[in-house]
Amino acid sequence: MTLLSRATIILTATIFGIARAQTCPSNDNGQCDFEPTNPYSCGTDYNCAYKNRCLAEAAGFDVEADCCQAPMPSSCGMISSPLLCGSKQCPYANECIASLAGYDSSQCTAPPPTCAVGDKDCEGEPANPYTCGPNKCAYKTVCDAQSAGFDLGADCCQDTRSNTACTADIASVSCGPPGGKQCSYSNQCLADSAGYNSNQCCNAVPDGIFCTADFKPVECGSIPCVYSNQCQADAAGAT
Repeated sequence: MTLLSRATIILTATIFGIARAQTCPSNDNGQCDFEPTNPYSCGTDYNCAYKNRCLAEAAGFDVEADCCQAPMPSSCGMISSPLLCGSKQCPYANECIASLAGYDSSQCTAPPPTCAVGDKDCEGEPANPYTCGPNKCAYKTVCDAQSAGFDLGADCCQDTRSNTACTADIASVSCGPPGGKQCSYSNQCLADSAGYNSNQCCNAVPDGIFCTADFKPVECGSIPCVYSNQCQADAAGAT
């Protein structure tokens, strides 16, 4: 298991969760070495992490338009209670992390709890269940999901077929292409039923695990699987 030296990893599954390695824009020629630590997350879905404003701007980002203040390392727990904060709707895993980024409760709201419903008549469409969006909205058919405005490839995960014979064992995995969308399943059997195989899945960090928010990515296995820090890698049982 090796420590990745540069903050050039996209975290796509969840905030502080499991991800796959993917390079973000970088133009680090040492010009920012003496800048104070002041981390930002930039780009699409704010998935590119930079140690300070200088590095984010060197990578070509307009910090005011393209980036969110990222939390400093802290003792915040891994409680998942998502919030969207400020005019840019910066995403944070919980109120503690949002406060470290400079927001107070009056500037943050929980993601809308409702699920979109399209106006297209999908009666008679073949059953093909998907879960879509940050609120994990369930749709019975491709037609229903698309009618609700979701892009299957970017926003949705294939659900396990209702006739799948799997045990109820909980050994969560996160599956998907390196650097791409990650889909979570309670065990590998359920992931297989949704169309993945073991070479496309990594052990997920179990719910209720307390790890600090330190961003010190570690890479495990041959796929590879990337975790935000050693604590999360250990919790997932990754080697």
